[in-house]
Order: sequence, then C-alpha cells, then structure tokens
Amino acid sequence: MCISCLALLWSKRLVDYVACYTQVHRICGLTSSIRSVNINNQPKVSRDKYVSVSGNIELDSHTDTCALGRNFIRLHDTMQTASVSPYSKEYQAVHDVPIVTGATAVQLPETGETIILVVHQALWFGKSLENSLLNPNQLRHNDVEVYDNPFSRKGIYIQTPDDTKIKLQTKETTLLFISKTPSQYELGTCRHVELTSDVEWDPHKVTFP
Repeated sequence: MCISCLALLWSKRLVDYVACYTQVHRICGLTSSIRSVNINNQPKVSRDKYVSVSGNIELDSHTDTCALGRNFIRLHDTMQTASVSPYSKEYQAVHDVPIVTGATAVQLPETGETIILVVHQALWFGKSLENSLLNPNQLRHNDVEVYDNPFSRKGIYIQTPDDTKIKLQTKETTLLFISKTPSQYELGTCRHVELTSDVEWDPHKVTFP
C-alpha cells in the first residue's frame, strides 16, 4: 500500500482510497511538515505474544523521510511529530505522526547472518503501512551508500560504513528488500546496523554537497 493510500485511509475517504489503490500506475510520495514536540505522544507497550510479520522495504526518493510500517518495531520515541501530506493537495494531511527509532530484521543470504537494521528519525505508521519506505538520501546523509541504478553492472544494493551489504531486488520499477519484525531474542543477540543518523532529520533544511 502506498503512502498516499494510507493518508487517504486515515482520513476515512474510502472512495478516494479505493480509487487510488487500484490505479494502474501507483503515484507515491509524501511530504512531512516541520517537526513539533508532543509530550503526550507516548508509545504503547504491547504485551501480545510475538508474531513475526514480514514486509517489503522499498526505496522511495519521493518520500522526504523514511516511513516505517508493519515489518518494524518501535524502539524509541523522539517526542516529536509531523504532519504528513500525500502526493496531491486535494487530500487532507495526516497530523501528529510520531518521529521514532525503529528496527527490523534481515537475513543476509551470503552468510545466513540475521542483522537488525535500525532506522532513526523515521515516521511511524506501524500496522497501518504494508510496506516500509526508505528515503535513499536520508541513508546517504549517514554515509550509507545506496546503489540504486538497475542498469549498472555493479548491481543494486545498500552498503553501510562497516561494509555490510544488503542486496536489493526489483518489482516492476520498484527497488526493495524483504524484512521482518525482530524477536526480543534477535534484538538482544544479533548485530545492529544503523541505516540513518539519530541526529534530527529535517528535510526542509537538508543541503547536499
């Protein structure tokens, strides 16, 4: 489900939501507002039994901040929120979306190692978002290399400063990889790899070399 569809669903405009979701060409992208502090924005602690939930993580340069969905868990809350607008000004913004640190588990096919990917300064949608979205430039801002040219002979992958390589796959015109919610055991025993910085990410102020 694209982020535009999610915004429509949250605003309860179901007719528009169905029309957007069934378009032949998916139009994605989100724009988030300047961050605000919300002292009442406390994460809810779940006492449910652990259930592994898998999903895609898609690269989306039209999303100005990484957006975490059902295949992530919420590790830390920054106490900041943002309003999120879909691709068209015709639709209402979603307000008070939490800015969080989240984690997801990925198995590296070359070694079989399971690692925990940590994404700081991300928009939290949780179960409402089927596929999570990564802004490639937010990763690059943390010195993470993103090789997203499907026509390159080098291949398509994400490489972190410690040389961890996450291979990407294609689905139509989308680049993605698959991950799942980590268990408490995996959180405590697997290697953690940070994809984004914990320094405040404000897409309205970011400059590139």
